[in-house]
Amino acid sequence: MTDIISLKTSLLQDIVFNPAYSMATECPPLWEVFKKHLSTTDCKIAVVGNGPVQKDCRQLLEECNLIIRCNNYLEDTCKKLVGRRCELHFICLHGRIYLEKGLSHLEAWGRQAEASFALENSASAEIIYKELEQKKSRILLPSISFREKLFKVDCTRGFYALALALQAKCALGLTNPIRVVGFGGAGHHYDANHCIYHNVWAEFAIFDELWQKGTETEHLER
Repeated sequence: MTDIISLKTSLLQDIVFNPAYSMATECPPLWEVFKKHLSTTDCKIAVVGNGPVQKDCRQLLEECNLIIRCNNYLEDTCKKLVGRRCELHFICLHGRIYLEKGLSHLEAWGRQAEASFALENSASAEIIYKELEQKKSRILLPSISFREKLFKVDCTRGFYALALALQAKCALGLTNPIRVVGFGGAGHHYDANHCIYHNVWAEFAIFDELWQKGTETEHLER
């Protein structure tokens, strides 16, 4: 576990601070979404995970200029607690679900979002990316080099969303901490027994340190 924590900590640092991971060069359309909504240094970002939420956070989220959500958030989170507004959607393209139900089923997960950004590293990744490119899907795709860098260690989509939000905060000089909710609890919002892969417990250890510092991120339930 310690080795995984170290690898993920290193990746987080690279995503936030290493120019080789810059969205501006590795995925310009994704960077444009961030810039569009974060035009002044007092703008706020929120990242909403699909984990358990106990209190009504809608007002605190609505105050943000850019709200990021993950995967099938329309089904996995409660509208009465975290709302539905979504400017940017991070999605794992789930090779198994793709093979069972097709691409349109996955595209529908982000149907209310302004833009979706896909990350996939399963055995079906190349097939899925090829279909996305052929049909000119609205889902934004990382370059091959960006995928290789991001997947040097496997992480949740929430990890990538928060890491890239921190990159944007740093690059744009945003002064407010990123508001975060739906991270750190067992399972999904409606199912504490839902299995989350990607060595998610290592991420909890890293995020706990961020929440405790409270300078770069603000967990809305801590």
